[in-house]
Amino acid sequence: MNNKWFFIINPTSGSGKAKKDWTHITEILYQHKIEFDFDFSEYAGHAVVLATNAIENGFRKICAVGGDGTMHQLANAVLKQNKVASTEILLAIIPVGTGNDWARIHHLPFQYEEAVVNLKREKQKLSDVIEVKQGDAINYSIIIAGCGFDAHVSAKAHQQKQKGRGGKLVYLLELAKGVFSYRSMQVEWQTSKSRGKEKTFSIAVGNLHSNGGGMMQCPEANPNDGVLDITIIKHLTIPQVFANVPRLFNGTILKSKHVIGMKMESISLTGENCLLELDGENCGSLPATFTAKQNAIKVLVGSD
Repeated sequence: MNNKWFFIINPTSGSGKAKKDWTHITEILYQHKIEFDFDFSEYAGHAVVLATNAIENGFRKICAVGGDGTMHQLANAVLKQNKVASTEILLAIIPVGTGNDWARIHHLPFQYEEAVVNLKREKQKLSDVIEVKQGDAINYSIIIAGCGFDAHVSAKAHQQKQKGRGGKLVYLLELAKGVFSYRSMQVEWQTSKSRGKEKTFSIAVGNLHSNGGGMMQCPEANPNDGVLDITIIKHLTIPQVFANVPRLFNGTILKSKHVIGMKMESISLTGENCLLELDGENCGSLPATFTAKQNAIKVLVGSD
């Protein structure tokens, strides 16, 4: 077993900030006498390959230098490999992404010096994840899985990122454009306790309470309770969308008359041509079954 940290840097995170700042970060790591190896991801999904290889080579501490999408890939690598138990590997992040919801919720520092000191401290806890089954394929979400409007905006933002136009401003622009271009879709859901069919604007299946840089779609979500928080937003007119935006940021979205909130261990969703995103990463479309997996990964946390 290798006691070094293995860093995976996403050079496109933060509109290139991760790549630009890596030299400075390494200087701080050397100053604090942290032993490490590293590599840069070069294409979509490459971080999964790099993390899997690192585990095969004996690394048990892996840190992303990037955003929520990079952390999503590392978690999927850990959960899909069969070399060791997933909880034997410590996952961390130095946040330089667009949304950084994972880092914010886990009280991780954004200043590099503080982030490295926190890394050295190795304060950790176990976290739930969301298992997502689509036919024979299994993927995992660590923050929020979004269907409908979320996934529509995520897909549009990804297209812009592929053209070299990333960052929070681009995401917000696609968010605003999506309000006028997106059309609600018919989605059917089934749980162990209920089933229903609704024309929906979006559905969020949450492990953590927020995504997209602080939008609290699942305000009561707890990554250690073994259940999913599900927020179904019914069809909204454009004025109703804008009227409910403040609720997403102040944590009162569940009080809206247009919203159905549930807590379940599992839920199945079916909807024709309804896109799906996991932690901001595109993941095809429905149907899919979402299941809470308790204490599935070990993660670095900051001071409360």
